[in-house]
Amino acid sequence: MPKRPNKNIRADVRSYRLVKEGSKPKVEYQLVCCFKAPTLEKSVITWEVWKRYSQFNDLDSVLRKKWADMNAVTFPGKKVFGALDPAFLDKRLGQLSEYVQALLQIDNIADFHKPHISSNELRHFMNFDTGSQAKKESGSRTERRESKAGKSRSKTPRSGGRTARMGRRRSSVAARNTKKKDPYANATNYVLDTPAAAPAPAPAP
Repeated sequence: MPKRPNKNIRADVRSYRLVKEGSKPKVEYQLVCCFKAPTLEKSVITWEVWKRYSQFNDLDSVLRKKWADMNAVTFPGKKVFGALDPAFLDKRLGQLSEYVQALLQIDNIADFHKPHISSNELRHFMNFDTGSQAKKESGSRTERRESKAGKSRSKTPRSGGRTARMGRRRSSVAARNTKKKDPYANATNYVLDTPAAAPAPAPAP
């Protein structure tokens, strides 16, 4: 089985939106990118960028000048009238998604960890550097917060243990002091060694 090209990155166009600009609204397409980080955890980093059809067209023109395999990739044509029709936009959405996925099938074009053989234009178009690094930094901050919280929780039982031991010591000392003050505190039947009372004098004759 041949090696699958660009196996660490995937992308597709998932939605579109209308942006007001001047007197005529413009259409932007949501490009969702997924990158499998080359780490032991193999975490998948996901981000999105919004691009217009004209930006896709500019990218296609540049890539066709540098990559011979682009001859096998079909780019959707322009439409002059009815470009904002919902049915047409849904159709173009699918065409652009197929176009992006076909790009990623070209050997080395999206092997961004090898800048000397991959496409720098596609790298910038997908906003790879900013998108992937932002997610990594966010994950690192989350891990640090969880680590600090774990350390704080681990200290709590020890603090409680010291408090409990101090309480037991105080109770023990208090009990000893009580025994010294009243040696018969726990006795139920005892006699005090007190001197006998002197006999009453006899009455005068």
